[in-house]
Amino acid sequence: MAGRMRTLQGSGIGSEEKMKAIVCIFDERTDSGGFLSAYPARRTKKFREVFVIQCCVVILRSMIQCTFENGNKALLRHVCVDTLVINGNKILLVRRAPHLLDGGKWGIIGGYVERDETTKEAAAREIFEETGYKVADITLLTIRDNPDRPHEDRQNVVFVHFCNAKNKEGEPDAESTEQRWFSFDALPKEDEFAFDHYKNIQLYLRYKEEKFPLPHLE
Repeated sequence: MAGRMRTLQGSGIGSEEKMKAIVCIFDERTDSGGFLSAYPARRTKKFREVFVIQCCVVILRSMIQCTFENGNKALLRHVCVDTLVINGNKILLVRRAPHLLDGGKWGIIGGYVERDETTKEAAAREIFEETGYKVADITLLTIRDNPDRPHEDRQNVVFVHFCNAKNKEGEPDAESTEQRWFSFDALPKEDEFAFDHYKNIQLYLRYKEEKFPLPHLE
């Protein structure tokens, strides 16, 4: 790893450029700034692999490093929300953009809880940002705190809600390439879903049948 890090550190690429360019590493169609085309050496498989490793290190450190009152530092787990947006017998799913983890897969709507937000406020905000929908009756379904969450190495603690869709008052942001309503009896296959989102939908369907107490904690 040390040799790989030195290779990149000597390539003239700064931290800010790493953050801006990581998208085009995954999808060359977004390379409007010429990050790849201007430097042919950057198009090699080795460069991409090393670049992504270093970018992940930079991003993780900047996102979850905490300094305590005594000066000690630690990498702490983030709080996130995932929400099932329901309309009768249908659920709203989004196809994740290519630059995101599990890009191209279907998922429910979610994201990080921001400072000064409750989890319900974060759920409503993320839904509006990603789909344009206003929602009501946000209810906590479960909490996912497994450090070994599928396809995700950030160890997020996820508060999973469900809610009812209301009016569409905005447009979706760039975190998805498609938004589509699916009937619960015609969902995509499990391997087409990101992370544990299929599992969360199945838990919701169980709740509708069994009416067990909420939140359901495993």
